[in-house]
Amino acid sequence: MERFFRIGFFLSSCLMLAKIARDRTYAGIFLKRGLAVETTSDVDTTDSTSRSGSSVATFVQRFLLPRATGVEGGSSLNIGQELGQTCESALCADVTSVLSLSRGTLVNSAVMWGAYPVSLLVTLIFLWGVFTDADGAGDLGSDSSLKRLFIVCLSTFFSATSVFHLAKLVRDIKKIISPLQRPFRCLVVGAFLLSTAVNFAVIGAADVTGRTEVRLFLLMGFFFQVGSCMNLVKLVRDKQEVLKADRQLLQEAAFLRKGAAV
Repeated sequence: MERFFRIGFFLSSCLMLAKIARDRTYAGIFLKRGLAVETTSDVDTTDSTSRSGSSVATFVQRFLLPRATGVEGGSSLNIGQELGQTCESALCADVTSVLSLSRGTLVNSAVMWGAYPVSLLVTLIFLWGVFTDADGAGDLGSDSSLKRLFIVCLSTFFSATSVFHLAKLVRDIKKIISPLQRPFRCLVVGAFLLSTAVNFAVIGAADVTGRTEVRLFLLMGFFFQVGSCMNLVKLVRDKQEVLKADRQLLQEAAFLRKGAAV
């Protein structure tokens, strides 16, 4: 179990770091091209090519730079193709290539959706196995083992729910229609800090967790839950950002079509 946690956590972390580095590199190069066209002083601002450069720069600023690395979907790719077909500039045609390189894959989405429940499930299975064999009888042979099992499981569920609500707060913190109130933010952050303190207290209590390897496994499981939950909610949040970018880019494409027709 411990080896499974190490391999899974290491691979998911490497995957996220690699995709972030790749996407930021392509977005930075593309943004420089768009800004170069946008800031050219001797270009007529009424020309469709210059407007396309401004639109592409706006596209990168609103979508590519702030987006996550695990977005799965083809709607933005279609918008990029529409932008490329609307104007004659090679800059607009690059939207499609950049999107195809930076958008997430099905494997990445599966990892993000599966890591959080797997981390919680494996932790609970490990805990049940440890405490059922605590007395060497193959079952919960005493009330103390049952109490310790319930304490650790309760702290694990507490951390799982608090991390999920904290990640949801991070996702919804920039809502314009229904802004989150300060007491709610304090409650969510306070619950996360309290659950973290409770988990460390339970893990550090020798009378509860027992052996050192059990403590290390619980500590690793806690950080695995935190990281996987944050990545999952980040994936969901960025899919919402993609939908917003799609609506904005549809307006940009309609504007470019009107300019090309003139």
